[in-house]
Amino acid sequence: LPKAVVSAVGSRTEADAVAAIEVLSLQDLRQLPFEQVERLVRLSWWQAAVAVVTKSHEARMDFTAPVRRAVQDVKKEADVLLKWLDPRFANPETTPMAMRWAQNTTAVMVAARFAPKWEAPGANLGVFSTEKGRGHVDPQKTAERIKSMLRVSISARHIEAEITADSANVRKRYTLRLDLFDEVGPERSAW
Repeated sequence: LPKAVVSAVGSRTEADAVAAIEVLSLQDLRQLPFEQVERLVRLSWWQAAVAVVTKSHEARMDFTAPVRRAVQDVKKEADVLLKWLDPRFANPETTPMAMRWAQNTTAVMVAARFAPKWEAPGANLGVFSTEKGRGHVDPQKTAERIKSMLRVSISARHIEAEITADSANVRKRYTLRLDLFDEVGPERSAW
């Protein structure tokens, strides 16, 4: 990138960025990466973002896509912040997990669902991917996400699990506590 572009996007303050953008030639502006325009919006450097967009009209450049994408991301983050103001969102009520149980002479299998009833809609923790051009749930990333969020404790007499997740725009804390009739081997147990 030309030195003038680096100066504009690498500024430490918004005032410095605005000053660098104002002296940027139209040729140099055409080399400004979209990611840097998005960065100005994500930093909430509104004057600098307006300066770039205004100057882009002279250069016959279209920064619509990066500006809209960044504004949408900032709005989402602001909406989440507003949700945290509600104490019920910050400290969600406990919702029991639906569960199914099966056992044989050597093993106990428990399946739990992040929903109050097995057939009811529950938490959507799927991680979406557009790999290979198609939108789909990535099973590996979804499993990693759940594993990082889910707390499971298996002792000789109890199985406990807890996860806090969004379900239909409401944050819920799903819990499971299963008291066992007889002892199990926690060191031989897996989830």
